[in-house]
Amino acid sequence: MKRWMTLAGSMTLAVSLTVTSFAMTRGTVVVRDEYYDDEITVAQPGQTVYVGICSDPSSSRDDPEKAYLFEAETINSDTGEDDELFGSRANKSYSEKGTGGQQLDIVRREISDGEYYYFAVLEIEEADDPPADGYDVFPGIIRVTRENGDIFDVTPKLERIGFEEGDDALEEDPLSFSFDKDDDVEIEFPDGDGYFYGTAKKDGAIVAGMSTDDDSSITRRYPNASLRFYYGNGASLTALRSPKIYIEADEDDYLYEVTGSNTLTNRTSSYDEDEGGFVLSSNTLGKYIVSDTRLTAGSASYDEDDDDDDDDVDYNQPAYVVPVNPSTGAQP
Repeated sequence: MKRWMTLAGSMTLAVSLTVTSFAMTRGTVVVRDEYYDDEITVAQPGQTVYVGICSDPSSSRDDPEKAYLFEAETINSDTGEDDELFGSRANKSYSEKGTGGQQLDIVRREISDGEYYYFAVLEIEEADDPPADGYDVFPGIIRVTRENGDIFDVTPKLERIGFEEGDDALEEDPLSFSFDKDDDVEIEFPDGDGYFYGTAKKDGAIVAGMSTDDDSSITRRYPNASLRFYYGNGASLTALRSPKIYIEADEDDYLYEVTGSNTLTNRTSSYDEDEGGFVLSSNTLGKYIVSDTRLTAGSASYDEDDDDDDDDVDYNQPAYVVPVNPSTGAQP
């Protein structure tokens, strides 16, 4: 069972995840369930939400035509600064003319059987380095202009942007994992065959997620290889002393780290026979691939002690593999 970071958050989550029949009103924020009727007051970075602006009018001249968001801020709980997750123009000063802020798309969606409502589409941007305690939201004002020229205001009923707190396992969507100073932290991968670990330097949290889905841009380059993907979200692990990543594997498997534009860096030398897998020291939760076959490209070269047979390797594959000295871990 996942929980929110605070008691207030837990209460909010319980309310927001309970789908009940309610009367849609201006400013109500929803996400899609069967209909557009699942009300929330807490959203996540990267999520698209819908802000109710008006019921379906009987005359097309009363249809909402334009919507602009003004004076809205998403305050980073760590820095106290506006990270502008609603867009770079969302915090602009209010305009009586209804233009100049962050323009929002308008959509007409079904909120119950045969009943429609108009929404402003609020796209929340991804956060590069999200704070563990999330964002305080100043929702601002949405200035809506109808086709007949009438203007009215809507205040979004959104209170926070944050993350659910995880227990001890990653999911594809980032979760917040909190800990106390000197805690031994160990967070498992989604499929249970790996984890990251370390000792907490101080009270804090790590916001982390991981996808284990196949990356088609890689699999189509290596159709004969059996590949396992562990794509972390790049979360910083510097809150831990000596952070390490463990990935279960056989002794004859290969490990690659994915960086940049699908550049593969050979990390196979990190294999630990006693642990039965790869053990890497890393300050970030990166992207890794375990392969039963060595992956290489025409431009790559390997050390003399790397004497695996290359007869089955396709040297025309459009990926670059960075060789690593197995003794030092250094790249050329």
